[in-house]
Amino acid sequence: MHICHGAATSDVRQAYKQFLGAIVELINDEVASEEFWEVAKAVYDLFRGPDVDHDVTKRIAEKRGELHRLVGYHVPDSSIKKVALSAQRLFTLQCTSHEDALIQESVIDGAADNYSEFGANILFQSPSRFVMDVPLEDGISLANDCGTTAPFHVEQYDNIVSGHHHSSPDPGTVSLRWLKDACDLIVKRGDSQLSGDELAMALCRVLLSNKAGDEHRKELVEVIQHGLLILKSEKLSSSSQLKMPSYGTQVTIQTESERQIDKLRRKEEKRHRRGAEYGSMHDFPAESFSSLLLASEKKQPFDDLIGTVWGPNSFSVSALPQGTMRIHHKGYEEVRIPPTPTAAMKPDEKLMEITELDDFAQVAFRGYKSLNRIQSHIFQATYHTNENILVCAPTGAGKTNIAMVAILHEIKQHFMDGILHKDEFKIVYVAPMKALAAEVTSTFSRRLSPLNLAVKELTGDMQLSKNELEETQMIVTTPEKWDVITRKSSDMSMSMLVKLLIIDEVHLLNDDRGPVIEALVARTLRQVESTQSMIRIVGLSATLPNYLEVAQFLRVNPESGLFFFDSSYRPVPLAQQYIGISEKDYTKKMELFNSICYEKVVATLKQGHQAMVFVHSRKDTGKTARTLIDIARKAGELELFMNDKHPQFSLIKREVSKSKNREVIELFEFGFGIHHAGMLRADRGLTERLFSDSLLKVLVCTATLAWGVNLPAHTVIIKGTQLYDPKAGGWRDLGMLDVMQFINSLKDNLNAEVALGTVTNVKEACAWLGYTYLFIRMKTNPLVYGVTWDEVIGDPSLTTKQRSLIIDAARALDKAKMMRFDEKSGNFYCTELGRIASHFYLQYSSVETYNLMLRRHMNDSEVINMVAHSSEFENIAVREEEQDELEKLSKFVCPLEVKGGPTDKHGKISILIQILRKLEERGADLDRLFEMEEKDIGALIRYAPGGKLVKQYLGYFPNIILSANVSPITRTVLKVDLLITPDFAWKERFHGAAQRWLILVEDSENDHIYHSDFFTLTKRMARGESQKISFTVPIFEPHPPQYFIRAVSDSWLHAESLYTVSFHNLTLPETQISHTELLDLKPLPVSALGNEAYESLYKFSHFNPIQTQAFHVLYHSNDNVLLGAPTGSGKTISAELAMLHLFNTEPDMKVVYIAPLKAIVRERMNDWRKGLVSQLGKKMVEMTGDFTPDLMALLSADIIISTPEKWDGISRSWHSRSYVMKVGLMILDEIHLLGADRGPILEGYPGKFYCPRMNSMNKPAYAAICTHSPAKPVLIFVSSRRQTRLTALDLIQLAASDENPRQFLNMSEATLGMVLSQVTDNNLRHTLQFGIGLHHAGLNDRDRSLVEELFSNNKIQILVSTSTLAWGVNLPAFLVIIKGTEYYDGKAKRYVDFPITDILQMMGRAGRPQYDQHGKAVILVHEPKKSFYKKFLYEPFPVESNLREHLHDHINAEIVSDLDMKFL
Repeated sequence: MHICHGAATSDVRQAYKQFLGAIVELINDEVASEEFWEVAKAVYDLFRGPDVDHDVTKRIAEKRGELHRLVGYHVPDSSIKKVALSAQRLFTLQCTSHEDALIQESVIDGAADNYSEFGANILFQSPSRFVMDVPLEDGISLANDCGTTAPFHVEQYDNIVSGHHHSSPDPGTVSLRWLKDACDLIVKRGDSQLSGDELAMALCRVLLSNKAGDEHRKELVEVIQHGLLILKSEKLSSSSQLKMPSYGTQVTIQTESERQIDKLRRKEEKRHRRGAEYGSMHDFPAESFSSLLLASEKKQPFDDLIGTVWGPNSFSVSALPQGTMRIHHKGYEEVRIPPTPTAAMKPDEKLMEITELDDFAQVAFRGYKSLNRIQSHIFQATYHTNENILVCAPTGAGKTNIAMVAILHEIKQHFMDGILHKDEFKIVYVAPMKALAAEVTSTFSRRLSPLNLAVKELTGDMQLSKNELEETQMIVTTPEKWDVITRKSSDMSMSMLVKLLIIDEVHLLNDDRGPVIEALVARTLRQVESTQSMIRIVGLSATLPNYLEVAQFLRVNPESGLFFFDSSYRPVPLAQQYIGISEKDYTKKMELFNSICYEKVVATLKQGHQAMVFVHSRKDTGKTARTLIDIARKAGELELFMNDKHPQFSLIKREVSKSKNREVIELFEFGFGIHHAGMLRADRGLTERLFSDSLLKVLVCTATLAWGVNLPAHTVIIKGTQLYDPKAGGWRDLGMLDVMQFINSLKDNLNAEVALGTVTNVKEACAWLGYTYLFIRMKTNPLVYGVTWDEVIGDPSLTTKQRSLIIDAARALDKAKMMRFDEKSGNFYCTELGRIASHFYLQYSSVETYNLMLRRHMNDSEVINMVAHSSEFENIAVREEEQDELEKLSKFVCPLEVKGGPTDKHGKISILIQILRKLEERGADLDRLFEMEEKDIGALIRYAPGGKLVKQYLGYFPNIILSANVSPITRTVLKVDLLITPDFAWKERFHGAAQRWLILVEDSENDHIYHSDFFTLTKRMARGESQKISFTVPIFEPHPPQYFIRAVSDSWLHAESLYTVSFHNLTLPETQISHTELLDLKPLPVSALGNEAYESLYKFSHFNPIQTQAFHVLYHSNDNVLLGAPTGSGKTISAELAMLHLFNTEPDMKVVYIAPLKAIVRERMNDWRKGLVSQLGKKMVEMTGDFTPDLMALLSADIIISTPEKWDGISRSWHSRSYVMKVGLMILDEIHLLGADRGPILEGYPGKFYCPRMNSMNKPAYAAICTHSPAKPVLIFVSSRRQTRLTALDLIQLAASDENPRQFLNMSEATLGMVLSQVTDNNLRHTLQFGIGLHHAGLNDRDRSLVEELFSNNKIQILVSTSTLAWGVNLPAFLVIIKGTEYYDGKAKRYVDFPITDILQMMGRAGRPQYDQHGKAVILVHEPKKSFYKKFLYEPFPVESNLREHLHDHINAEIVSDLDMKFL
């Protein structure tokens, strides 16, 4: 088209733009781009002419039919009028000399042949995300000096459609390439001393200034700014991973929604261009003009960010292989894609010979000569490195052997001196379906058996005991089952042993199983980072387009661990035929389905091959097979299918006739077989064998065969691409499933992490979400995930969206009572309901249902009906053929009412649950069997010899006898000593290494369980004496008649014991006497001592209120005193007042100070040696198991400090020891310990469930530090020296994850270096670098003293200590955290509770005198004991005598002492 040079130019351009828009609207985006000019020319010729209204109406009426024929369909009058008016206006505005030159005509040769090569007539462009509405100026050629322009070409329209600057635009187009050509011409003519690029760059700088000002400059400025934008974005993303290479191109048809995105993008782009950062001369880059030119021709940087919108009317087509044929038939269309030829071997490519492998690895490849091409290619990375691997390859390319190579690499790591250390590692293979898991287990078990490796299946069908799990090296499991295992903190010990995680069929991330795979990988990656352990991930996948994103999700290095193989690597090339049925009538469509299927099967059989037909329901397998047989019968082609000529036919026929499946027998006669998950395993196996041996010509099956059985066929027919979706209640298309899967299951996955303890607040939850594939895809393709354009622009990293998703999920969980969400702090707190849902894999929607339907009082029928409404059962459907059987079961088998009846889905589930209960309850009562004689049992089962066997096996049935001693501690707390006596014969085959019982204390009157805990009975304990466990339970007035103590086996049905605790004769103690009232006295000054030497002992000026009130009786009287006051209230100084009174009144008498622990004795010795002893000139001796002073030291000592046991031994012969008789004052410190049985505390026992529980407490401990004491000293008490180290290391890791690893350190590097040089213990040296100290009996005195000094001087903020520190060293802190209230009792060989006195002592260290107004104590306790500790914190517990258990020892001592006196 020629444009007049002059004032009308802009009007012409506008009219031209409107005309093109009208054409695009007219053809509904349905004409290929190279055809556009032909349509445009034809429409222009139809409607061009003067702009007269009545002419338009007349012309539309005349040309309507012609236009309909041109485009091939009916066009609305409004569209015709719009295009006619724009054509007329364009005609009017153009110069008369050029009015006929709009579009040059061209001729298309020939008509479309029925067998044309599909895609040959499409002009492919480079891939484009958006159809951009580029201003007309970019698509119009400007007038040259002579006033003429080049004609409009199809390429220029393509530029408009694709939004790309063409690599070689029309010479008249205003672009940087046009500018470069112009500058090169100037230089060539000799009109410039600069080079062409330098001149162009100089002109760009001038154009970006504000000096010039016409419309051509504006066009160029926009192009320059576009280039600058691209260059800047490339700099910012230079460190990001490479984009996916484009192996094929695509045509994208744009939808209305995409146009809206375009508008938003263009608006934002203009806003960016207006910004000073792109228009400033100072920001102009130093790059060459060529780089700016190339950048200007690239697509917009936002195109990658936004992604592609999937709409109902949009689709994208990749370039199809050469030779693809498109064939039209009546009622359907067929596209035939030829097989991709196998790629030739490269010169440097060679197959890996099996003989080149290590000797141990060769045994796993028996029967193989070499690895195939794909396996050989990735062997180096898989076998010789620890890299994470992602392999994307076609089905049948040998991915199983890739997994085997990775497994052999892991095995190699654990070979030492020719011995495989099997207890050091575990390999987990995650298969998407149980059927595939069974096949993988069988294959790997057989191939790894020479290495003596145990490979076991762990699925819903195949359970493994804890013993079996421990003995297994390779676990083949499903995503859901492994999710269940790793959700439980008690099983962390096993998941910590996992060194290799293989995920098969990882492309199923967008399937229903996708969210589970995402959760598993995210949990594994977090475990790797938090524990700094090595877990290798190997992903196996079919070919998929966005493999780079999947690699990023699996933390695969794209340079060294990512392998992508296309279909040219298939071992057997695959030809594909796609048949699209256009028939609308349902009956005719079904007939076409079956006839086409039949034709394809027959064509295959005539070539001498077998065929496999995939259908999408169990019912359709038999139905399709019978339909094909009927068609064959009518066509007289049954002989093609028959197998009676097979030499083994008669033999096999007899075997088939024994099958319990009627269809299998009937169809075998015709050479057909069926296969689906509803068949018996034996029938499925028989069918597989028959097909493998060519006794079946056609196998009709469901998708389970594709996954679970390696049974290839020459031809595979997939009949229909729809499957029944029980959730939707109808059929849906196969293919791209809901991309929102993980968002939908976010609540369940978040709850699992909270219950596990790995996520405790919103910040951590956002970090966890960052590990998921959801987040990677959301950043790449945000619009698909409901992220608006405004959100993308405002928050490119999508941090706000991430937080919003987490908060929404947390609120929903909080509403469902699955966790508590404190919105103010952002903290999450797990509830018992959430923990149960996580451990037992209950969905959030099921818990919502229970919350809605659960009532305080429900009968069994209502409870079963509620369970039947669980989301887990949503896939269960009521089938027509089941109705009669369900009706019978409901009437004659189900003992309870079936809500909804047998025709209802929930009614069916209720029936199935009741049948299960009926099966469990069948048979004789166990108690009756125990009482019966052998002969009676024999008569009962009508087999006399069997009576003895039954009786013998009854002896193995786990049975325990319970007895209890109940003693009230206060009026509201009962202490229960439960005695458990095993009453069965232990057999390892049945019982393994241990049996667990759940101990429950129930109040049937109030429908309440007051205590629940697990008791583990080991084989050794079962053969020994009775086991005693102690716990406390609350009691309320009025008293219920009894409590029931119930023991329920964790793994044996009906293995229960019951003990009744009667309260009829229960006598409760009197209500506690109130505390001594603290009088409001004026604090006494130290001068009240009336002795300067005594006054100089104290650095303070006044005694505290307790010391003031007790001063007179302690310092001025000889009365006995009992002083009960909290830890840290100055009781030691009170004791000193009594000592000073003795020194005043009876200076020759001795003071005996008795402390229950050696640590307290040592503390008191150190304290008094510095002050009281040295300043008053007194002598002091220590009497403990570590020190025994001689007689002279004892005689001359003024103060004797001893433990109770040592003083007990000495005082038994008091009449013969003068120093004992000269005792004037006895101080009993911590006298409340009278009630404690202080057995030995052994440290370092691992504990199967204790250690995971301790580990789960580390995060809450860190959160407590950050919340309550971010800068003040913190004291953490743990039960063992091992726990001090583990706790400190976890705190360091948590601080590092907050990017502040040294937040607890308060000294300079120089001081720290000097301190570390003095430390002997390696663990202590490591933790001190992060401001965390360790304190336990295993440290030498120097290290211990150094840590105490650093903590007391606030050089380190945290001290992790064993409980002994609570007694031995006076080191208070603002915050005290008691991490667990149990320790390992060497006598009982299990974990028992700390004495209450110890807990109180630890809590008493909270709050620093003279520094803090108050202190804080946080007790992290095992859930069942929470209510008990809550109670004792607010209610004093009486001290009970512990003499009864040791009375015989002490009576004996007194008798012996009395005999000695008589002898003397």
